[in-house]
Amino acid sequence: MLCDLIKAPGRGVVFAVLVTAVLAGACSKKEKAEKADDANQAAAVDPEAPRIVIAMIDAHGGMPGWRVAKTLAFTNEFQMADDSVTTTSRVTVDLAKRRAYADVGESERMAWDGKRAWGIQWTQPYPARLRAVLDCYMTQLPWLAMDPSATVSVAPEDTLWDNSVQYKVVKMSFHPAAPGGPYRLYIDPDTKRLHACAFNAAEGEEVVVFGDYEKAEGMVLPSHYVVYNADHTPLASGRLSGWAAGHSFDESRMTPPDSAIVE
Repeated sequence: MLCDLIKAPGRGVVFAVLVTAVLAGACSKKEKAEKADDANQAAAVDPEAPRIVIAMIDAHGGMPGWRVAKTLAFTNEFQMADDSVTTTSRVTVDLAKRRAYADVGESERMAWDGKRAWGIQWTQPYPARLRAVLDCYMTQLPWLAMDPSATVSVAPEDTLWDNSVQYKVVKMSFHPAAPGGPYRLYIDPDTKRLHACAFNAAEGEEVVVFGDYEKAEGMVLPSHYVVYNADHTPLASGRLSGWAAGHSFDESRMTPPDSAIVE
């Protein structure tokens, strides 16, 4: 029957097209499978990590709100533990490109362009880079775990110094590297929300512990946090409010003026 199909007028062409289509489909599937294998080998992601990460993101409102937002603006009332003065700043974060800038106090400004941080008329007793870590990364950690440049893997469960809760721990790094990275995310086993994040600082590892969360702009976002030193003593705290999404991002703020102190 196969020979009759080939010999029949006009059918040979049809048969040839069918064979070509089948072979093309098979090759396409093979190429996709090979690419998937290559991606899996390159990612070196623990197979349990996506399940934990997805549960965490769901607990923070899911992905849609973060994807639609594009930018996220908020007010941060920031205070060093050894200082009685609270400095209020208005922060704007470019969610897709991991950039941020802030108007701090009455005349100071800071910015993070994804590679470097700088301050303008900066008099704060801490580097602008610390605020880049806290304002740009810590506020959106649950969703950054799904960033294409992020690599996540599951670590053994662990406790923090202030209680005996066995937190789910996820390691997260970025390429190119993020300031203070790689991070360790401590996920509450009951609520699945992010409870804390350990990051690297100039004087050793520091830990951000998040307080209560609030719903805003389709996301569940932290209302405040406390930063602890390596010896578990408080370093600083921030109270976050006035969340707003979708504001335009001022690209001119990504060029440091001559007067900027670039770190």
